[in-house]
Parts: sequence; structure tokens; C-alpha cells
Amino acid sequence: MHFSTAGSEELAAYYSQQEKTPAVQALLAELATLCAATQGQPACLRKAQLHERIARVCDVKVFAHFPFFWAISDGRSRTNWGVRSPVSQLWQATEESLTQPYQEEIAPYIDAALFHGWRPIGYDHHCPSYDRLLSEGLSGIIARARAQLEITKSQDGRVFLEACIRSNEAVILLAERFAQQAEALFANAPDEAAARNLRRIAATARRIPAQPAATFYEAICCILFMREIIGSLEGFGVSTFGHLDRLLYPYYADDLAAGRINRAEAKDLLAALFIFTDAKFGLTDSFAAETSTTIVLGGCDAAGAPVCNDITHMLLEAAAEGGYTGTKLIARISSVHPAEYFNLLGQFISEGHNVLVMPNDDTLIPASCRWNKRLEDARLYVGGGCHEVVLGGTEVCTRADSWISLPGLLLQTLFPSSALPAFFSCTQADCYEAFYRACMANVHLLHNRIAAAKERYERIWRDFDATPLYSATLAGCIENARDVTAGGARYNTVSLSMFGAATFLDSLFAIKTLVFEEKQCSFADFRAIVSQNFAEHEELRQYILHRLPRHGQGDAAYNAFAADVLRDLSCVAGQPNGRGGIVTPAFYPHDIFLSCGCKTQATPDGRLAFTPFSRGFSPSENTPIASVTDIIRNLQAFDLTLFPESFATELTLPAAPDKNDATAIAALIQTFAEYGGSTLQLNVLDYAVLRDALEHPEAHPNLTVRVCGYSQSFNSLSAQQKNEVIGRMMEKG
Repeated sequence: MHFSTAGSEELAAYYSQQEKTPAVQALLAELATLCAATQGQPACLRKAQLHERIARVCDVKVFAHFPFFWAISDGRSRTNWGVRSPVSQLWQATEESLTQPYQEEIAPYIDAALFHGWRPIGYDHHCPSYDRLLSEGLSGIIARARAQLEITKSQDGRVFLEACIRSNEAVILLAERFAQQAEALFANAPDEAAARNLRRIAATARRIPAQPAATFYEAICCILFMREIIGSLEGFGVSTFGHLDRLLYPYYADDLAAGRINRAEAKDLLAALFIFTDAKFGLTDSFAAETSTTIVLGGCDAAGAPVCNDITHMLLEAAAEGGYTGTKLIARISSVHPAEYFNLLGQFISEGHNVLVMPNDDTLIPASCRWNKRLEDARLYVGGGCHEVVLGGTEVCTRADSWISLPGLLLQTLFPSSALPAFFSCTQADCYEAFYRACMANVHLLHNRIAAAKERYERIWRDFDATPLYSATLAGCIENARDVTAGGARYNTVSLSMFGAATFLDSLFAIKTLVFEEKQCSFADFRAIVSQNFAEHEELRQYILHRLPRHGQGDAAYNAFAADVLRDLSCVAGQPNGRGGIVTPAFYPHDIFLSCGCKTQATPDGRLAFTPFSRGFSPSENTPIASVTDIIRNLQAFDLTLFPESFATELTLPAAPDKNDATAIAALIQTFAEYGGSTLQLNVLDYAVLRDALEHPEAHPNLTVRVCGYSQSFNSLSAQQKNEVIGRMMEKG
């Protein structure tokens, strides 16, 4: 059975209308009434009752020519992965008392371009335990909850466990309704292919997700169904399909041996799944929107054995053949992966598929262990939305809603704002150490304030929007008889991401060297020069850019200096969060470096006012670099295991036949792993093509670029984003 154009068209037609149907409006009104009637009851019980009602009355949709079942008429759009589902009424009711005061508290830092954020709690970038769902099914999870209920004494714990049981039973009922719908449609199937598809859906929905998956098809159905249903019933963004080649290979191997499936059929099912990872209804109707669903491949299993199998191959083949734009492939790498794996990635990238991010197990697994996570759990990390690290099935890490500007804090130290009087200032300094202490004090100060604000509001999350269905899948929640919002998961973390690393490091080094060592100008004079955007001091700016060592160039003295600064930055975290866990240090990038940089005055590294900051752990775009290999070699000077998040290095390679050879790219990726990089992103782009796309976008409809954590059609980017991407090219040609 092949994933057909007809199936794609059925999806497009359904999602273009389903938010507006009378049935959806009636459901929303009924759930609003139920929310009002249950006020004062425990949050987990309120949510379970919503789940039961949705499972009984919402419309379910089975597609005659699409191989999976998942769609309920709940008002959630195709490209939305949580949050705005019907059950979001619970958290929406708290906007005025929770989100609004938080936003008022952080507004001064946003206005000063020191911070970017919007919500104190994280509804996105979550990952259930697909391992548990596949191996136990919801019936097994219910049995776990019943057994724990027998020994749980606390009333709160008992209420939570009862809610878990009710929510999971509701989902089993919902799946049964899909089976009934498929059977009803089978009687009038339009063709034989539809009849086979509907028969298979009906049989599968009676088993999945209630029972453990037994086949490759059932395993994919379970993963997709639970990802979508948790998004709809919990209002959570489950932003990953998980570690698919590790999860699916045993089912594929068994089916292959038993003659139940062949390779072409398996790949076709994977291709159908890819639809949900792209901002498209079909393969041609693209949207200028970022999706947030990752597919993880490579890496290792819980025992540490590298993963590279036929599913790995098929995932890359399906991605290449599908021509996807927004797909987020997370290809975990390590120094012990076989050459075959690196060659696969090299070939994929060399063909211009700019949708890949490669986190390094050799760095990120030890980094998680440094923060007291079990090795076997750390080995099962996934990309939680872009490439943020979350341990699959064991961790709830709320993040990707908070970014702290290191260059902004450096400027706040140099040029204190009267609107932010509580920060430290250093407008006069006799030595570099005095300025550095003041600057780092400001980094600590803002990090502490944001962490404290989030902690206060996250602490009451459990009181209004518990998640018994999602919680039941995670290790720790049933055993602890606590919801994830109350800290029930095995690991409960918050990440506040810093950004502008190279801009910050280069600026500090410029002050240290230019002012206090070379004494080319006084501290006061240099402040004045920077404040005036280097006007009439272009020669000095060029000296900073081309004569002083900078991040990425491999200078030993600079690297020793920068390594010390990074070590200090890793110590800004460790604060308690509202779920009994801790705040961890992070540097995962998004495109915030662009928007905040374009609001910020000139910096001491020679960056002009209102231009982008550096990206992730990449050198600044105005830094002269001889070759990309120099950037990678430079990474061995730093201990990136200090940061248990993707500290991404983004490299843009020129798309020329003699320079994007697949073997050379494979070697580059392997070297990155061996030299201790954290996460690698590669773009293969042609400068001339990019320039032509500015003038003639209609000639380049399929030009895809890796922006930062996500990929998008070049034509859909803003003018500012397009120019930033073009500015990354190391060789302009």
C-alpha cells in the first residue's frame, strides 16, 4: 500500500475546514461549560473529565487513502502541535493571573534587548516515553497505575493516579471509535486500495494504543496517535516522534523475517509520517511557518551501542525524496559510529538537503551526567523541538521561551541604563578584572531574576493545568504518584538560554587586550568610541576585526581566555525551579541572535550597531576564517560538556562540485565528533543562487536553508533573514 497523492489531498481538505465546523464549535462550548462546572476540583481530575468527554463526543476522522489514524475534530490546526487545543481552556483562564504578571515583570529586560521571552512555563518541546507506550500499551500503563494506587496513602497521590487511569481509559475508548469509523467507511470504500487501508486501520485501532505494538505498522501508528492525542487532549507540544531508527528497527526486522512487510512498504509508511514533520499539507503546498516535530536517528541505545540500521537509511532516503522544507532531522553522531553512518550523512548534506542537525553524543551524554542524570537515561536523549536536548521518557525540561543576551549585558555594564538601575555598572576601570567582575555579576543577576520569576509561576502550574495522560507515560510520575507539573518525572529541569557567545567573548577579549594590555586607548575613550558606533574610528575597528585574535581562529591565548569565561558562564545556573528540579545552563540558539542584535548598539568586538549577534557557538560573521576545518579544530580547546544543551556550531559550505564532496563532508562531521563539538548544523548553499533568489524568487521555489534550529524556504524569509543567511557565506564567489 502506497502513501498516495489522494491521501495528501484528503488531509489538506480536512484541515482547511475542521476548525470552523459546527461540531468543533459545539465541542468547545461544551468543554467550556465543563471547565466552569468543575472549578475547585483537583486539576488532574478536571483534566481527566475533559479527556473523557472529548473521547466520547468529538468527531473522529479516518482517511480512506492515508495509512494512519489520529485526527479528531478539536479545533487544532494541522500545523499547531499543542497549546491551542480545546483543553487549553484551563491554562487560558489563568492568562490574566499568571502569564500577564510574568510578562509585566520581564518587560523592562525585553525593552532593553537584554532578554527575549514570553511565558513562565513550557508547553512545548516535550517527549513521552515512546518506549513504554510501545512495549506496554495503555493497558500496561493503567495496570501500573492501579498497582501504585493500592499502596499510595496520600489523597493527592490517589487522585492523580485515578486521573491517570481515567485519562488512559478515555484514549482507549477514543481509539475504539476510530475502529468503528473505519469499519463504517469500509462498507462503501471507493476502491480496493481504500478497502485494504480501512480494514487495516480498523484492526489496528482495536489494539493500538491499548496493547503493546506487535508490528512495524502498529509501532508507527502508536507513535503518531499518541503524539497527536497528547497534543490535543493535554494542550502540550510533543515536538518529536522520538528516536525512530532505534524504536522501530526491532519491529521492522521481525516483520521482514516473517514476510509481513518489505522494504518499499516500510519506507512508504515512513514517508507518510514525514508529512507531520513539515509545514505542509501535501508535498507542494508550503507554508511560511516553522514546524516543531523532530525525527531522531543515529546515536546509541541505552547500553551505549551505536545505532545505524536500515531504518536509518530509509529515514534519510524518505527525507531526500520528499523534498521537505520544515522537517527537523536530528542525526546524533559520535566518534564510535561506523564510517557507513558518516558517509550517509555526508551524501545527504552534499545533495543540498539543509534540514539536518547533528548533536554529538560524546559531549551531550557526559554533559547530562554532570547534572546528575543516569547514564542509561542520558543515552536516550532526543531533539525536543529544534535541537534542544530532552531525555526521552524521563525528563520534563521547560525551555525555548527564555533567552538572555550576553552582549546586551556587557553593554549594560559599559553604558548603564537609567531604566534598569539595579544592575552593576563599570564606567571607569583600572584593570580588566574589575570590568569582568561587574559584567559577570550582571549575567548572574539577570539569570537569577528570570529563574526566580519562572520558579514562582511554575510552582502553581500543578494547580490549574495538570497532565495525567502525558504524565502516565513518563518514568517517575506513576511511581511518585505526582503529575509532571508537580515534579513527578524522574528529571525536572528548566533551561535559560544565553546567546551571542562569540560576540560576547570577542568583546571581552578586545577590552582586555586593546585597553588594558596594549593600551591603545583608555577605557573611557574606548567606551566613547563604541558608543558612537566606531564613527571616525574605522581604522581601530578594522584592527579589532583583523589583528586581534577572535573566536574560531585557533589562537591559543584567546582559547584559554575564552575557556575560562565559558566555565564561569556554566556556573550561572543551578537555581531551583518550580517542580523540585534545577535550572541548567544553556546556549541553544534560535533566530533570537538576529532580532535582538538588530536592536542593540555597537559592541567592543567591532560589530556595528543594529546588526546580528553571533549564532550559537559559531564565530561572528565578521571574523576572518581560513577554512571550516579551522573552526572545528578550534573546538577541542573548550569543555562543552559544561552545557547539557545543544551548543550549536553552524557552518555554511559553498555549493561547488569540488568543495561539497560527500566524502569530505563525512570526514568533517566525524572530525567534529572527535574534537568535542556539541552540535553541528551545516548549510550547503551557492552564493550566486542566493543572490539570484533575492531578485528572482519565482526561479527558486525549492531553495531551503537552515535558519537556526529550523529550516525554511528561502523565499519565505524576511529581507533581514535573507541578508543574514547570505552574510554567512565564507566564500562569496
